[in-house]
Amino acid sequence: MSNFEWTKKDIIVIKDGYHYTFIAPYNDYDNVSLDLRNFIKQDEIYNFAVDSKIDKNKLIIIYVNRSLDLILCIKSKSDYKAIKIESMDKQFVYSIYPKLWITNLSYYIYIDHYLYKVDKQTLEIERILSDINGIPSISISGNVIYKNDINYIFVVMSKANKKLFLVPRYSSLQSWGSNKDSFILSLNDKIENMTLSGNHNYTVVKPSYGDLKFEGDLGRFKIVRFIPDSGEEPFIDWALWFESIKDGVEYEYYHYYMYDSLTNHFYELPSQLLGFFSHKNELITGYSGEVNLEAISQLIHIGY
Repeated sequence: MSNFEWTKKDIIVIKDGYHYTFIAPYNDYDNVSLDLRNFIKQDEIYNFAVDSKIDKNKLIIIYVNRSLDLILCIKSKSDYKAIKIESMDKQFVYSIYPKLWITNLSYYIYIDHYLYKVDKQTLEIERILSDINGIPSISISGNVIYKNDINYIFVVMSKANKKLFLVPRYSSLQSWGSNKDSFILSLNDKIENMTLSGNHNYTVVKPSYGDLKFEGDLGRFKIVRFIPDSGEEPFIDWALWFESIKDGVEYEYYHYYMYDSLTNHFYELPSQLLGFFSHKNELITGYSGEVNLEAISQLIHIGY
Protein backbone atom coordinates (compact mmCIF):
# COMPACT_ATOMS: atom_id res chain seq x y z
CA MET A 1 0.00 0.00 0.00
CA SER A 2 1.43 3.39 -1.01
CA ASN A 3 -1.28 6.05 -1.06
CA PHE A 4 0.30 9.03 0.65
CA GLU A 5 0.86 12.18 -1.40
CA TRP A 6 4.17 13.96 -1.83
CA THR A 7 4.43 17.71 -1.17
CA LYS A 8 6.60 20.34 -2.85
CA LYS A 9 8.94 20.42 0.16
CA ASP A 10 9.62 16.67 0.33
CA ILE A 11 13.26 15.96 -0.55
CA ILE A 12 14.55 12.39 -0.72
CA VAL A 13 18.29 11.67 -0.54
CA ILE A 14 19.98 8.41 -1.49
CA LYS A 15 23.47 8.17 -0.03
CA ASP A 16 26.23 5.84 -1.17
CA GLY A 17 29.54 6.86 0.36
CA TYR A 18 30.43 10.22 -1.19
CA HIS A 19 27.71 9.92 -3.86
CA TYR A 20 24.41 11.65 -3.09
CA THR A 21 21.27 11.61 -5.23
CA PHE A 22 18.73 14.32 -4.40
CA ILE A 23 15.16 13.62 -5.56
CA ALA A 24 12.08 15.86 -5.66
CA PRO A 25 9.22 13.32 -5.88
CA TYR A 26 6.50 15.97 -6.23
CA ASN A 27 8.12 17.22 -9.46
CA ASP A 28 7.87 13.89 -11.28
CA TYR A 29 10.89 12.55 -9.36
CA ASP A 30 13.25 15.18 -10.75
CA ASN A 31 16.75 14.41 -9.47
CA VAL A 32 20.44 15.24 -9.50
CA SER A 33 23.41 13.04 -8.51
CA LEU A 34 26.61 14.47 -7.03
CA ASP A 35 30.02 13.25 -5.90
CA LEU A 36 30.66 15.49 -2.89
CA ARG A 37 34.43 15.20 -3.29
CA ASN A 38 34.15 17.37 -6.40
CA PHE A 39 33.05 20.33 -4.27
CA ILE A 40 35.73 20.35 -1.56
CA LYS A 41 38.48 22.86 -2.27
CA GLN A 42 42.02 21.59 -1.69
CA ASP A 43 40.89 19.28 1.10
CA GLU A 44 40.01 15.68 1.71
CA ILE A 45 37.08 14.15 3.57
CA TYR A 46 38.10 11.81 6.37
CA ASN A 47 36.69 8.27 6.16
CA PHE A 48 33.23 9.18 4.76
CA ALA A 49 32.62 11.65 7.63
CA VAL A 50 30.26 13.85 5.62
CA ASP A 51 26.63 14.92 5.30
CA SER A 52 24.97 17.14 2.72
CA LYS A 53 21.68 18.83 1.89
CA ILE A 54 20.43 21.36 -0.64
CA ASP A 55 19.14 24.74 0.54
CA LYS A 56 17.30 26.33 -2.41
CA ASN A 57 20.12 27.03 -4.92
CA LYS A 58 22.97 26.21 -2.53
CA LEU A 59 24.73 22.93 -1.87
CA ILE A 60 25.54 22.59 1.84
CA ILE A 61 28.24 20.11 2.92
CA ILE A 62 29.45 19.42 6.44
CA TYR A 63 32.50 17.19 6.75
CA VAL A 64 35.55 16.26 8.83
CA ASN A 65 38.88 16.58 7.04
CA ARG A 66 42.05 14.58 7.65
CA SER A 67 43.24 17.17 10.17
CA LEU A 68 40.04 16.42 12.11
CA ASP A 69 38.63 19.89 11.50
CA LEU A 70 34.85 20.17 11.21
CA ILE A 71 34.16 22.21 8.05
CA LEU A 72 30.95 23.73 6.69
CA CYS A 73 31.02 24.24 2.93
CA ILE A 74 28.41 26.42 1.17
CA LYS A 75 28.48 26.30 -2.62
CA SER A 76 26.34 28.19 -5.13
CA LYS A 77 26.85 29.16 -8.78
CA SER A 78 28.42 32.48 -7.82
CA ASP A 79 29.95 31.83 -4.40
CA TYR A 80 31.96 29.35 -2.35
CA LYS A 81 32.52 29.45 1.40
CA ALA A 82 34.41 27.00 3.61
CA ILE A 83 33.98 27.70 7.34
CA LYS A 84 35.86 25.93 10.10
CA ILE A 85 33.36 25.10 12.84
CA GLU A 86 35.83 23.60 15.29
CA SER A 87 38.89 21.39 15.52
CA MET A 88 37.68 18.02 16.77
CA ASP A 89 41.12 16.54 17.51
CA LYS A 90 41.04 14.35 20.65
CA GLN A 91 37.48 15.40 21.47
CA PHE A 92 35.63 12.47 19.91
CA VAL A 93 33.78 10.25 22.34
CA TYR A 94 30.98 8.67 20.31
CA SER A 95 31.33 9.34 16.59
CA ILE A 96 33.23 11.39 14.02
CA TYR A 97 30.29 11.40 11.63
CA PRO A 98 28.44 14.74 11.41
CA LYS A 99 24.75 15.27 10.74
CA LEU A 100 23.29 18.38 9.10
CA TRP A 101 19.87 20.04 9.41
CA ILE A 102 18.62 23.07 7.46
CA THR A 103 15.97 25.22 9.12
CA ASN A 104 14.37 28.47 8.04
CA LEU A 105 17.06 30.63 9.63
CA SER A 106 20.03 28.42 10.48
CA TYR A 107 22.19 25.40 9.78
CA TYR A 108 22.44 22.91 12.65
CA ILE A 109 25.36 20.49 12.88
CA TYR A 110 25.61 17.56 15.27
CA ILE A 111 28.82 15.64 15.88
CA ASP A 112 29.94 13.48 18.79
CA HIS A 113 27.76 14.93 21.60
CA TYR A 114 27.88 18.57 20.44
CA LEU A 115 25.27 20.62 18.56
CA TYR A 116 26.30 23.75 16.65
CA LYS A 117 24.10 26.46 15.16
CA VAL A 118 25.23 28.60 12.22
CA ASP A 119 23.19 31.66 11.30
CA LYS A 120 22.43 31.66 7.55
CA GLN A 121 22.82 35.42 7.18
CA THR A 122 25.79 36.26 9.40
CA LEU A 123 27.41 32.78 9.45
CA GLU A 124 27.94 33.30 13.17
CA ILE A 125 28.76 29.97 14.86
CA GLU A 126 27.40 28.97 18.26
CA ARG A 127 27.87 25.71 20.14
CA ILE A 128 24.45 25.46 21.74
CA LEU A 129 24.58 21.98 23.36
CA SER A 130 27.32 19.68 24.61
CA ASP A 131 25.50 16.96 26.59
CA ILE A 132 23.57 15.03 23.94
CA ASN A 133 23.20 11.27 24.14
CA GLY A 134 22.30 9.99 20.68
CA ILE A 135 21.24 11.99 17.64
CA PRO A 136 18.86 14.92 18.35
CA SER A 137 15.84 15.82 16.23
CA ILE A 138 15.42 19.32 14.81
CA SER A 139 12.29 20.69 13.14
CA ILE A 140 12.22 23.01 10.12
CA SER A 141 11.39 25.90 12.47
CA GLY A 142 14.48 25.20 14.60
CA ASN A 143 12.89 23.45 17.59
CA VAL A 144 15.36 21.01 19.14
CA ILE A 145 14.57 17.83 21.06
CA TYR A 146 17.32 15.64 22.54
CA LYS A 147 18.16 13.17 25.30
CA ASN A 148 21.05 13.81 27.66
CA ASP A 149 23.31 11.27 29.36
CA ILE A 150 20.95 10.70 32.27
CA ASN A 151 17.18 10.18 32.32
CA TYR A 152 15.83 13.31 30.70
CA ILE A 153 14.55 14.51 27.35
CA PHE A 154 14.91 18.23 26.70
CA VAL A 155 12.72 20.20 24.31
CA VAL A 156 14.18 23.58 23.30
CA MET A 157 11.83 25.96 21.50
CA SER A 158 13.97 28.99 22.29
CA LYS A 159 16.43 30.09 24.97
CA ALA A 160 13.48 31.13 27.12
CA ASN A 161 11.18 28.20 26.30
CA LYS A 162 12.48 24.81 27.40
CA LYS A 163 10.72 21.68 28.65
CA LEU A 164 12.07 18.69 30.53
CA PHE A 165 10.76 15.10 30.63
CA LEU A 166 11.85 12.25 32.89
CA VAL A 167 12.18 9.02 30.84
CA PRO A 168 13.63 5.54 31.51
CA ARG A 169 17.44 5.44 31.40
CA TYR A 170 17.53 2.81 28.67
CA SER A 171 15.10 4.61 26.39
CA SER A 172 16.22 6.35 23.20
CA LEU A 173 14.76 9.34 21.41
CA GLN A 174 13.80 8.55 17.82
CA SER A 175 12.26 11.68 16.32
CA TRP A 176 9.85 14.54 16.55
CA GLY A 177 6.27 13.40 15.95
CA SER A 178 3.91 14.95 13.43
CA ASN A 179 4.49 18.42 14.81
CA LYS A 180 6.28 20.19 17.67
CA ASP A 181 3.73 18.86 20.16
CA SER A 182 4.79 15.20 20.07
CA PHE A 183 7.88 12.97 19.97
CA ILE A 184 8.68 9.29 19.46
CA LEU A 185 10.51 7.32 22.15
CA SER A 186 11.91 3.78 21.91
CA LEU A 187 11.74 1.64 25.06
CA ASN A 188 12.92 -1.91 25.72
CA ASP A 189 9.60 -3.50 24.79
CA LYS A 190 7.73 -0.86 22.78
CA ILE A 191 7.90 2.41 20.84
CA GLU A 192 5.69 5.24 22.03
CA ASN A 193 4.37 8.32 20.26
CA MET A 194 4.07 10.82 23.13
CA THR A 195 2.71 14.34 23.54
CA LEU A 196 4.79 17.08 25.14
CA SER A 197 2.35 17.01 28.04
CA GLY A 198 3.47 13.43 28.74
CA ASN A 199 0.36 11.68 27.37
CA HIS A 200 0.33 8.60 25.16
CA ASN A 201 -0.68 9.04 21.49
CA TYR A 202 0.12 5.69 19.87
CA THR A 203 2.15 2.54 20.32
CA VAL A 204 4.23 2.18 17.17
CA VAL A 205 5.11 -1.14 15.52
CA LYS A 206 8.25 -2.63 17.10
CA PRO A 207 9.88 -5.94 16.07
CA SER A 208 10.54 -8.72 18.58
CA TYR A 209 14.28 -8.84 17.86
CA GLY A 210 15.17 -5.33 16.84
CA ASP A 211 14.09 -1.72 16.67
CA LEU A 212 12.52 0.82 14.33
CA LYS A 213 15.12 3.25 12.99
CA PHE A 214 14.08 6.70 11.78
CA GLU A 215 16.21 7.54 8.74
CA GLY A 216 14.53 10.66 7.37
CA ASP A 217 12.18 13.37 8.63
CA LEU A 218 9.78 15.03 6.19
CA GLY A 219 7.66 16.51 8.97
CA ARG A 220 4.52 14.47 9.39
CA PHE A 221 6.00 11.60 7.38
CA LYS A 222 9.18 9.75 8.43
CA ILE A 223 11.35 7.36 6.44
CA VAL A 224 11.93 4.30 8.63
CA ARG A 225 13.16 0.72 8.54
CA PHE A 226 13.29 -2.20 10.99
CA ILE A 227 16.82 -3.12 12.10
CA PRO A 228 17.62 -6.44 13.91
CA ASP A 229 19.62 -6.19 17.15
CA SER A 230 22.12 -8.82 16.01
CA GLY A 231 22.53 -7.42 12.50
CA GLU A 232 21.10 -10.62 11.03
CA GLU A 233 17.44 -11.20 10.20
CA PRO A 234 15.74 -13.84 12.37
CA PHE A 235 13.93 -16.71 10.66
CA ILE A 236 10.63 -15.20 11.79
CA ASP A 237 9.70 -12.17 13.88
CA TRP A 238 6.34 -12.84 15.47
CA ALA A 239 5.64 -9.20 16.31
CA LEU A 240 6.17 -8.10 12.70
CA TRP A 241 4.22 -11.12 11.44
CA PHE A 242 1.23 -10.24 13.62
CA GLU A 243 1.35 -6.51 12.78
CA SER A 244 1.63 -7.32 9.06
CA ILE A 245 -1.63 -9.24 9.18
CA LYS A 246 -3.36 -6.55 11.25
CA ASP A 247 -2.19 -3.57 9.16
CA GLY A 248 -2.14 -5.13 5.70
CA VAL A 249 1.50 -4.09 5.22
CA GLU A 250 4.27 -6.64 4.77
CA TYR A 251 6.77 -5.64 7.46
CA GLU A 252 10.32 -6.88 6.84
CA TYR A 253 13.74 -6.11 8.26
CA TYR A 254 15.87 -3.60 6.33
CA HIS A 255 12.98 -2.60 4.04
CA TYR A 256 12.16 1.11 3.90
CA TYR A 257 8.69 2.44 4.77
CA MET A 258 7.02 5.81 5.06
CA TYR A 259 5.57 6.25 8.56
CA ASP A 260 2.70 8.72 9.08
CA SER A 261 3.32 10.00 12.61
CA LEU A 262 -0.09 11.70 12.70
CA THR A 263 -2.19 8.59 11.98
CA ASN A 264 0.33 5.89 13.05
CA HIS A 265 0.17 4.17 9.64
CA PHE A 266 3.00 2.67 7.56
CA TYR A 267 3.21 2.82 3.77
CA GLU A 268 5.48 1.08 1.32
CA LEU A 269 7.70 3.41 -0.68
CA PRO A 270 6.51 4.06 -4.27
CA SER A 271 8.14 1.96 -6.98
CA GLN A 272 9.25 5.17 -8.75
CA LEU A 273 11.43 6.01 -5.76
CA LEU A 274 12.74 2.48 -5.25
CA GLY A 275 13.90 2.57 -8.85
CA PHE A 276 16.74 4.88 -7.74
CA PHE A 277 17.79 2.39 -5.05
CA SER A 278 20.24 -0.12 -6.57
CA HIS A 279 21.85 -2.01 -3.67
CA LYS A 280 21.52 -2.52 0.08
CA ASN A 281 24.59 -0.43 0.99
CA GLU A 282 22.76 2.72 -0.06
CA LEU A 283 20.88 4.71 2.57
CA ILE A 284 17.53 6.38 1.87
CA THR A 285 16.85 9.47 3.93
CA GLY A 286 14.95 12.71 3.46
CA TYR A 287 14.04 16.12 4.78
CA SER A 288 11.63 19.02 4.29
CA GLY A 289 12.98 22.04 2.44
CA GLU A 290 13.21 24.06 -0.75
CA VAL A 291 15.48 22.99 -3.60
CA ASN A 292 16.36 24.25 -7.05
CA LEU A 293 17.72 21.10 -8.68
CA GLU A 294 18.36 22.87 -11.98
CA ALA A 295 20.70 25.33 -10.24
CA ILE A 296 22.41 22.50 -8.37
CA SER A 297 22.92 20.48 -11.56
CA GLN A 298 24.86 23.41 -13.01
CA LEU A 299 27.35 23.11 -10.16
CA ILE A 300 28.47 19.75 -11.54
CA HIS A 301 30.09 21.48 -14.50
CA ILE A 302 31.54 24.27 -12.35
CA GLY A 303 33.01 22.05 -9.61
CA TYR A 304 34.66 24.15 -6.94
